Amino acid sequence: MVDRYAGDWSIDELTPGEWRISRSGGVSRVTFADGRGAVQAVIACGNSAISLGRSGAAPADAAVSMRIRNSFALRELSVRVDHAARLIYTSLDARDPLWDQISYSRGRFLIEASAQPPLILPVRPEIARVIEDCRGQ
Repeated sequence: MVDRYAGDWSIDELTPGEWRISRSGGVSRVTFADGRGAVQAVIACGNSAISLGRSGAAPADAAVSMRIRNSFALRELSVRVDHAARLIYTSLDARDPLWDQISYSRGRFLIEASAQPPLILPVRPEIARVIEDCRGQ
């Protein structure tokens, strides 16, 4: 179970950092990194699915979940944990409504994950580009 963010994510400060887009080997990806280059979040397309990941780790025996909040909806998602990469991620079909909800959210969206600090991330055109690239495959 994810602890619910206690503040007002719609007006609280954004997590510091910037989105950067890259494409290689048929994979379109956008990463959100802080000023030191540490990746905080990733949205990537592959095989007509889009993955959303955030930095973090969880004990191997812990139940982990992720909650995404945007201007349109709140969505609880099951996740996988990549312990080697220290990444918590989920994958959904490229046509899942969540991607449009994130793209058109009012300037930001929130990622909450079990035992991790929340990320309040800005919505930028790079996110929509990855979604469009994935839907065009």
